[in-house]
Formats: sequence, C-alpha cells, structure tokens
Amino acid sequence: MRLKNCLLCLLVCSAFLSAEAEKNSIPWRENGFDPTKLLKKESYLPENFSARVKIVKRVPDPEGLQTRIFEYIQKTFPAAAAFLEKQNIHVEMLSSGANFYIEIASGEQSLFTSGNILDEVSRYLTSVFCGSFYGNVRIVEKAA
Repeated sequence: MRLKNCLLCLLVCSAFLSAEAEKNSIPWRENGFDPTKLLKKESYLPENFSARVKIVKRVPDPEGLQTRIFEYIQKTFPAAAAFLEKQNIHVEMLSSGANFYIEIASGEQSLFTSGNILDEVSRYLTSVFCGSFYGNVRIVEKAA
C-alpha cells in the first residue's frame, strides 16, 4: 500500500510503545500495512533507542479549504484576487478530496482559466492536504 500526500514523521525515543498504544496508533494495520517495518532499527538508531512511526492524515473541511484557496490566490495572483471575494469560493467535498468553484463575472473568466490559476490552486491544495482537488469557474452576474 502506498500513502500519497500524507505526512510521515519519524520520531526517535528511548522508550518503547506499549502494546496497547502501538495497536491503536496505526489504523492501516487491518489492510496489511505496517509502517514500522519500513525502518530497520539497527541501521539508523543507536543501541537502546527505538523508532516510533506516527502517520498524520490532513483532511480539510469546506470552510478551511475556502480560506486556504482565498489566501493562496491573494498571495500568488494579486491581479485575480482584485476580482474575488471569499464568499465567491464554494467547496464541494468528495470522498477523495474536493471540487471548488469560483464565481466570477463573464469578463473575468479568461483571467482565471488562461492563467492556470485553477491548476495552480489545485496543485497547492494537493501539496497541503490528502486527496485530489479540482477547480472550475461559475459565471455569475455581479452587481456594479
């Protein structure tokens, strides 16, 4: 089994995990994956040390994604951010990531689609969170 876009933190400590803590700390054991077998203790650690593997999966919520998308566009694409408000970003959660939609006026569509903004935002989200993220624009009438 290969884990994609998950953080793998290796901690070196002098204490061994209790049997109960070890059993509960790795939920992928039922699928046959045991990350502790990735380490050869004698290859990397001094005597009397043990390795503890902690896997942290970062799963976003819609509001958190909306904020991250808005902040990323503001920081990376300031010209596009001038036409954008946070409430114009909508997120639809999926079992393996999310789709996000940016509501823009028809005259702003080329700015978001030809400039690869959506692809860059998707790439950024994939680097930060587990899953796949896809963006699209929705054309709306904006009040002047």
